[in-house]
Amino acid sequence: MEISLCKLMKRFKNTTEAIDETQSILRLNYDCLFEIFSYLDIRELMKMEMVCQWFKEVAEMVYKTKRLLWLMTSVEKFSEEETQDISMRIGPYVRTLMANCNNFENVYEGLKSFLSNFRNLRQLRLRRLDCFMKKSSELELAECLRKPTQLKTLNLRGNSELRGQFLPELQNIQEIDLTCCGYIQASYFELFLSRNQGLTSLNIENCKFITSACLAAIAKLQNLRSLVINNSYRNDNASSISLLGDLPCLKDLAISKWVEPLEFVCASTRKLHSCLTSSFSKLKKLEFRQWKKGLNANILLQLACKNTIEELHFAYCKLTNDLLIAIIGNYQKLRLLHIRGRYKITDDLIRGILPLLSERVEPLKIAAEKFQLSPEIDSFISNEKLKIIQLTQDSNNSDVICWFFRW
Repeated sequence: MEISLCKLMKRFKNTTEAIDETQSILRLNYDCLFEIFSYLDIRELMKMEMVCQWFKEVAEMVYKTKRLLWLMTSVEKFSEEETQDISMRIGPYVRTLMANCNNFENVYEGLKSFLSNFRNLRQLRLRRLDCFMKKSSELELAECLRKPTQLKTLNLRGNSELRGQFLPELQNIQEIDLTCCGYIQASYFELFLSRNQGLTSLNIENCKFITSACLAAIAKLQNLRSLVINNSYRNDNASSISLLGDLPCLKDLAISKWVEPLEFVCASTRKLHSCLTSSFSKLKKLEFRQWKKGLNANILLQLACKNTIEELHFAYCKLTNDLLIAIIGNYQKLRLLHIRGRYKITDDLIRGILPLLSERVEPLKIAAEKFQLSPEIDSFISNEKLKIIQLTQDSNNSDVICWFFRW
């Protein structure tokens, strides 16, 4: 249960009982008080400043330790004056900011003044930009995003109302997530890519605007290491995906399947399968998402990258024990098999893969949500060549992993 220190102080202040000075919080040393204050949110810290000079000095030291500012679930809106106070106190120290735009009373002025003091901000995630777009333009959004001059990572997933006019105004971006930003215009996206050749991570999952020209522009990103795409895109451009196989630094590829039964998907998927068997030979991590149908077992066993893959991820895909056993037998460098969805790890799978691990130097980790194992299989799981990991809802949240694995 969370306890508000502000409420405790107010109750303490209004009490008529005799005060035992030996039990007063004011007698705590700096380290104890600092530890207590570190659990308070930003609004409570600002209230602590008003208690006394001693509290103010400790609160100011706590501000300097803040590297993450989370404003995603605030119930009360921040006034323009309050956003300015917050940004002045912790803005210079925060490296990662995650915020809902509807938390600001005056969205444009509030966000603009808020970001103006985050001069060392590296990572930014913004949600509910629909609140921003009701009264402002995308050029004004670009003006806000240019305030943190050190910004390298931008996460705008789920902001489907964006058209992309702000994108060409951004420079020196290294990582960007545009998941489900389906209405961004291809011309703006291409111009963004041309001005941010240093991109190392790009997520364009469920982006309907992608064209052959967009894929060709992505193929010119020589520093790109991580890429999330769909198995196909519109305008008959699936063959252009083969261009991505020549990216020299690409090590992490995730392929998400379109959920809609679109006519172009089947033919495009066949082209993608052909591409995976002939290109992408240097991948170390490969992920398939939402492949409930069409995940070809023969293709998986003939991937060009099967000799380099270290991590293989399946999210809500149709899998069988025989398929996984065959994959583990063919992928000699595989160290992590990560499975999300309904598939259950069973005794038959464990017994089937153990003989394949006898000559491996490093153990194989299997991470999954669901297990159906008998008590007698425990002796097999304790084998030093195999490690089983139970995924919880938090550890399985790809969005959280995306933002927090760097820390």
